[in-house]
Amino acid sequence: MFAIVGPNGIGKTNLLEAITLATLGRSFRTENLKEILKEGHTDAEVTLQFEEDLVDHEIRYRFGQQGKEIRFNQTAYKSYSPLLGVIPVGIVCPKDVILIEGGPQYRRKYLNQILCQASKEYAFHLKRYTHALEQKNAALKAGAIRALDPFEEILDQSAKHLQLRRFELLEELQLFLKDEERALMNQNETIDLRYAPSKIEMGVSMRAKELERRTTLSGPHRDDFEILLNNKEASIHASEGQKRAMVLALRFAELSALRNRTQKNPLLLIDDFGAHLDPIRTSRLLERTKLLPQSILTSPEVPQGADAVYSIGVEYPSDTELTL
Repeated sequence: MFAIVGPNGIGKTNLLEAITLATLGRSFRTENLKEILKEGHTDAEVTLQFEEDLVDHEIRYRFGQQGKEIRFNQTAYKSYSPLLGVIPVGIVCPKDVILIEGGPQYRRKYLNQILCQASKEYAFHLKRYTHALEQKNAALKAGAIRALDPFEEILDQSAKHLQLRRFELLEELQLFLKDEERALMNQNETIDLRYAPSKIEMGVSMRAKELERRTTLSGPHRDDFEILLNNKEASIHASEGQKRAMVLALRFAELSALRNRTQKNPLLLIDDFGAHLDPIRTSRLLERTKLLPQSILTSPEVPQGADAVYSIGVEYPSDTELTL
């Protein structure tokens, strides 16, 4: 367990963000990469060096006004898809409660991020589906009826793959959640996941509705899954503390699924360790995190049992001081 410690607002989270940029090609704080550029700058670059099986590797990602440059060792890539899963990663941050309280798009993103890291085939079908969906919606807005058939054929093929893999993942996560319940939840608190796929509908009547509304009305882009606490909808019946514990359980189940599917030890990133948790839940999180092969967390104070500490802005007593 590697801890990055220092006062709030000094830039601890930026280090975790750099890791997610290098491993996932995206920030966990914003969808718009322009928002993370330093004021007055038009480009940014992050380089991540790591060792696997005694071999040194390097990921370099440059983005901004000049476009994107993605390199893994000596090979250049046009997209981040081939790099997903090179270092499987899971992120815990204070805003994670949006998985329960937010709309379906956040839960779809959760599933997609796991599956894209674990399966190149899933990443391919997701990209293929998204592109065809954009083209079909453009044709619907233009009223170009004859252009719809080829897009619908692609959507149907990829939709079946996406929904099958999402169903399988949720079944797998449910199994791993049983262990996480014991580690992170109170006694007699149970978490259940229930897939709510959007039924894929085609035909004359559906096409008429879509032409009227000028958008695609069914398919994986409208999928969702329910998160239940003791068989009740968590967004309504769970307390704030319970919601945060449930999200932590989901994140640790995610790591188990990634480990199972990639045969690698995922890297856990925790931003603002213990934020919004009571002392009991913070202690549970600490004990659970200690069991992981590799984790990096940020905190205003040194967490008990940290293997190494990197301090920013202030000196903290520590057995080990490392430089990133």
